[in-house]
Amino acid sequence: RHQIAVACNACRRRKTKCDGHRPVCSVCVTKNSECTWSADPDATPMVAIKRKYQNLEAESRDLQDLVQMLMDRPRQEAIFILDHMRRTRDASSTLAFIKDGDLL
Repeated sequence: RHQIAVACNACRRRKTKCDGHRPVCSVCVTKNSECTWSADPDATPMVAIKRKYQNLEAESRDLQDLVQMLMDRPRQEAIFILDHMRRTRDASSTLAFIKDGDLL
């Protein structure tokens, strides 16, 4: 019996047996639902969890750096940073924008 490493998001949510066919598994075809994957085809669940953890750690560091910059910078620069964050809605791109010297 063939065992797949990672089920699609819909099968995980429904707690149904996923056959692992990509891009759309047979269960999602049958149920006519969107089939999305949060892991690589060859990734084990542990590898997917580790990757997710690393991504969350990086995002946390970026957010901590941004908060520190908002506290340390002069008021006008902090307002400019906040405006950029509101426009992009992405901490890492705002941080790259600041570190590249594009602030003012």
